[in-house]
Amino acid sequence: MGDFKISWGVDGNGVVPMTAAPVAEPEIVPVFLAPKRAADLLRKDTAAAGKLAREWLVAHPMDADAAYVLGAALRRQGRCEEAVAVLEPLTISQPQMPLAWRELGGALIGCDRKPDAVEALIRALDLDYCDKEAWYALGDLLNFAQSDGAAAGAVPDRSSFGRIPTGALATKLMADTALREGRREEFEALLFRTLEIAPDFGAARFRFVTMRFADRDVRGILPHIDVLLKFEPENALFRSLKALALFWTREFDAAIVEFESFIGQCSDRPGAWLAYGRALRAARNANAVFAFRKAIEIVPTYSEAHVALVNAKSGDAHVEVIRASLAQPGLPAEDRIRMHFALGKALECSELFPESFANYRRSNMILEARGDSDGANNKFYTRHARAFFTPDFFRARAGFGCPEPDPIFIVGMPRSGTTLVEQILSSHSLVEALGEVTALPETGRRLAPDRPGDPRGGYPYVLGNLDAKRCHQIGQQYLQSTRARRVFGTPFFTDKLPGNFAHVGLIRLALPNARIIDVRRHPLDCCFSCYKHYFPAELSPAQNLTEMGRFYTDYVELMAHFDEVLPGQVYRVPYEDLVQNFEPEVRGLLDHLGLPFEEQCLRFHENSRLVLTMSADQVSTPLYESGIGQWRHYEHWLEPLKRELGPVLDAWPGVPKFSPAIPLAAQTSPERANLTRTGFIGLRQLPFDSASKIRASSEPDQ
Repeated sequence: MGDFKISWGVDGNGVVPMTAAPVAEPEIVPVFLAPKRAADLLRKDTAAAGKLAREWLVAHPMDADAAYVLGAALRRQGRCEEAVAVLEPLTISQPQMPLAWRELGGALIGCDRKPDAVEALIRALDLDYCDKEAWYALGDLLNFAQSDGAAAGAVPDRSSFGRIPTGALATKLMADTALREGRREEFEALLFRTLEIAPDFGAARFRFVTMRFADRDVRGILPHIDVLLKFEPENALFRSLKALALFWTREFDAAIVEFESFIGQCSDRPGAWLAYGRALRAARNANAVFAFRKAIEIVPTYSEAHVALVNAKSGDAHVEVIRASLAQPGLPAEDRIRMHFALGKALECSELFPESFANYRRSNMILEARGDSDGANNKFYTRHARAFFTPDFFRARAGFGCPEPDPIFIVGMPRSGTTLVEQILSSHSLVEALGEVTALPETGRRLAPDRPGDPRGGYPYVLGNLDAKRCHQIGQQYLQSTRARRVFGTPFFTDKLPGNFAHVGLIRLALPNARIIDVRRHPLDCCFSCYKHYFPAELSPAQNLTEMGRFYTDYVELMAHFDEVLPGQVYRVPYEDLVQNFEPEVRGLLDHLGLPFEEQCLRFHENSRLVLTMSADQVSTPLYESGIGQWRHYEHWLEPLKRELGPVLDAWPGVPKFSPAIPLAAQTSPERANLTRTGFIGLRQLPFDSASKIRASSEPDQ
């Protein structure tokens, strides 16, 4: 690396010392690339990524995000010793960074330091147990005990492959090739064939388990984990896989027992303690707070554990712990964002509203600084969708689509009450909740490039090119994508992806008998709740109060249009009415869906299903009204939001009269080019204590 030097500010033991007092921060913290942009640049131009990171580090030598990108670029260029020189001190300084651990593992493999690589990859997976790349690399490194009593070790003894039939080795190699090339069904078929030939082929079984696990698909993996444990019953890695699989299948008590069989060995595994705490919390066990604190004790800058502890309402003392963690030099932007949100929530619970708002604002400023907003594209989409979806459009396509009535789409703004409605419906014996299914927005992305030379080839214009056969196929593909998640065999299921409100037209074309429920909350409560929660790279308008108001207005305008062109096709549930007039509203909802009334729908909080959005805590308690009017505590700072909402706020709970849709012929072509970029297409409501993973959390998204 020549004379290039990174200063990490660590003490002689390699650990950043904690300070008791928080350090005042500037209003704007310099921010390197957003994670998605960094990943894209590393994939497309590794040399440019490394150059950009070096230049940034000259001005910001403590920036952990830039150091990670530099180390990752060096590793991809085959300069593994240089990569280790960057990544080893980074993982010491910022041990909560899973990607840094994964890249370090890859660099150590390149340096032929395989035992160290195994440890680094296990540390990466402890923090991010859905990292497919880390699981794959680890599976290539581990040795697996065989039925003849061969010992398991950290690094494989390749001579042990002599005990595996040649046909099994060849079939596993073919399976791995299929996986790398994206042929998932072929990969699994080949692995099953491998295990038929050699049932004791641990590496093949581990590959099957971990690839499904990384996709958050736990169908059928528990028996395979038990086979791995049969040969290595004390293996903490296998036990953690089993504990998490049990957790994801909602067997909380069994998951806790499994965690407790190995958690004592996890003195350097904060992720294991966090997952254990979430299992305890899901089982309503008060020991969850202890587990979250243990995770923070191991890694004081572990932001996910701080958020979990704040959500557990752990008390005022935690405020100072967060402040001390925020004071650490070089804290990655992602951790800083999460911890400011967590601190804002903790201060809100203490009714320290000015300081609370300052922390929410600081988090959103960092988010804004590292990514572009899609506000203009959202407005374009609304304008074009209103012009495109006409009564004549739908009349001409009557009878299109797949006739199955299974899906119940719950749409609306994030933080509007969609999770509460999902919890109520999933308490019914005929309905299963699938959470947020991404199949519809993914279909929109796939369809948009179908006619790249056509100025109207973007979404939703491309829907005009679909014939009856293609619409039926899209509906079937959607239903197929949900089958792995449907475990109870109920006739109906819910898809609670809020942003599907943008895809009402696609739903009607592909699944004409599906039901659509629009949950709507007071604009100020809803918008401010979005502002104070973390939507990593998913809801950029929430980072700015003005844009959040514009986004809510676009949503109301679009749904008003669908009410006009598809009368009676969308059933609206006002959150405030649901909370304040609960039983009649529930009965009306069930009646609309053609479901008989069941008493357990009124006892939704007793439902033991795993809730994966940030509203999990709220829907596990009886209904309450404290989520109504929370914006009033922050009214002093909400003028930009009120101004942008304008007539939508004035008309609440009604809907203002919007100007007529502009005919397609009058729309200028330059605006059409960006329709595929609309933020609506990718909107998800992930928990702000996890940017990307399955997790177990009447304030709504409820």
